[in-house]
Parts: sequence; structure tokens; C-alpha cells
Amino acid sequence: MKPTDFSMHLTAFLSDYLPVQKNVSRNTIKSYRDTFKLLLLFCEKEEAIPAEKITMKNLSSDLVGRFLNWLEIYKYFDEVNQEPVVYHWTYKLDEISAEEANAY
Repeated sequence: MKPTDFSMHLTAFLSDYLPVQKNVSRNTIKSYRDTFKLLLLFCEKEEAIPAEKITMKNLSSDLVGRFLNWLEIYKYFDEVNQEPVVYHWTYKLDEISAEEANAY
């Protein structure tokens, strides 16, 4: 199967742009990678778009907005141990209260 334009851009982003051109840390690259894994999961489970069919044309601002909303509310089960995993995303650090900061 021929790779999609999205898969080629994503591969270049993770393997060339971030480490070579931007010289970011491995942890930063892993963070981007993990976020894209969640995007692929969202596309497959919620949008019925298999990962191998995602193209740049699919990635509209509406889809990205739905993905961000999904990240805030979606609880899912880890496939390995079936334990619920909840992802909480906070976008502005100054909106976190002292109690919330100490909870983590």
C-alpha cells in the first residue's frame, strides 16, 4: 500500500524536523509521538478513518477541534491491562490552582 501524504509528513516531522532541524529533546519527540498516537486512535474510533487512510485533506480544523474536545472528555481502557486511563489536558498553566498543582 502506498503511504499517504500524512504518513510521509508525520514521519519527516518526527524523524527529521524535530530532532535535526529543531534539535528538540527525545522527551519532546516522544510527547509529539504520543499525541499523534492519540490522534490516530481518535480518527479510527470516533471518525471511522483507519490510520492508513488518513490524509492531509482529512485533517481539517473541525476534525482537530473534535480531537481536542475528545482529549478533554474521553476515558478509555488500556488494551494491555483494561485499566481506565483518563487524560486531562490543561492549556494555560496560570489557570491551575495551587490545590490542583499539588494533587499531581
